[in-house]
Amino acid sequence: MRDELGQLSSKLELFMQDRKIDIPPPSMLMLREDCDYSDAANPGYEKLAKSSKLFLEKAFPGLIGQVPVSGGGTGLDWNGNGTIDAGYVILDGSQCLVFFLGGINGKLGFSTNPRNPTDTRADRIPAFEFQPKRLTAEAFPRYNDPWGTPYAYFSSYNRRNGYEKYYFDPTLGSDCANVAPYFKSTIGGVALAVYDPTQVNHYNPETFQIISAGPDKQFGRGGLDGIWGPGNPAIGAGADDYANFHRTRLGTP
Repeated sequence: MRDELGQLSSKLELFMQDRKIDIPPPSMLMLREDCDYSDAANPGYEKLAKSSKLFLEKAFPGLIGQVPVSGGGTGLDWNGNGTIDAGYVILDGSQCLVFFLGGINGKLGFSTNPRNPTDTRADRIPAFEFQPKRLTAEAFPRYNDPWGTPYAYFSSYNRRNGYEKYYFDPTLGSDCANVAPYFKSTIGGVALAVYDPTQVNHYNPETFQIISAGPDKQFGRGGLDGIWGPGNPAIGAGADDYANFHRTRLGTP
């Protein structure tokens, strides 16, 4: 378990190094195969469209410009079905983890063509070899942990404690459904009584968190209720969670 979490983390870091980007891959991403990220094309999602376009341009320099694809038309065949589909798809954190490390379909990787990462005529190598049987059956799959629950992935977006939008309640909004990233439950040795975004310090505050729900298949809340911390083992659903910021399950100090 720890080996796999370590491999996922190191491969994500290698993805950043190879593409010369200093921002962790986002844990929410809009993909448009027609490459139209204009405000007019994305009512209600203008901010996400803009941030997604900016990151994709950083990770794949020169790709936003509508390139030819096999079968005719122009665009980027992100889902690998051979056509350029209309509209957009929004990937959550679990899907983003597989997308950036596994590429097209989570298996094929991205092409070596710098202007078209979906090019089928160029070599494509995934950054991480996902086990096919553990990938979910979706156009943009998630990757199940050894107990059958997709890993949760959260990006700090290179901002210290950039996870703070989740607070302690993932129902307020999350890049992974009903899951929240973990933060420390004590400040200077004093336990937090209530959530204070000016005081909270998340684990891996400037990079990313990858979390497994563990054998019970239930994620901990990530906040004050059941949070793991030095001298304060996680309780409840979070006790058997695993994460890339701790050496073993979170219920073990």
